Amino acid sequence: MLLPTAWLAQADHDPDRAANWLVRSGRALLPVGTQWDAVKVSAQQGRAALATGITGPVLRDAANCSTFFLVPPGTSKSWDVPDTICLGAGCWLTSPHPATTAPPGPHWLQPPDGRTLVRPSLLQAALTAPVPGATP
Repeated sequence: MLLPTAWLAQADHDPDRAANWLVRSGRALLPVGTQWDAVKVSAQQGRAALATGITGPVLRDAANCSTFFLVPPGTSKSWDVPDTICLGAGCWLTSPHPATTAPPGPHWLQPPDGRTLVRPSLLQAALTAPVPGATP
């Protein structure tokens, strides 16, 4: 098992460079679609999904009020959940260092552990479940 920083850096074509950026600057711009895809949802959707007990790495970018769930690579090819976007190959994501768990800037709501990703089927169920008290 890789340490979380090395695991994140493995997404880049130059993992040593990416790890160096994560350690020295606290963040790195990483390609999506190699180690993981990322499902982008609103902050409100993210809070609701996390309340269901979803496990795996989840980051928050307060600058654009978004939450990103890291899911297995290839998920973007079949993802079809309204009001969400699944980023895959060809996309990039600013990843904070795994120890960054509070603002300012992008931060982890659930930091990576170096091996676990969010299960797409559970995330889809959490995102499409009826909201208690909401009117249809």
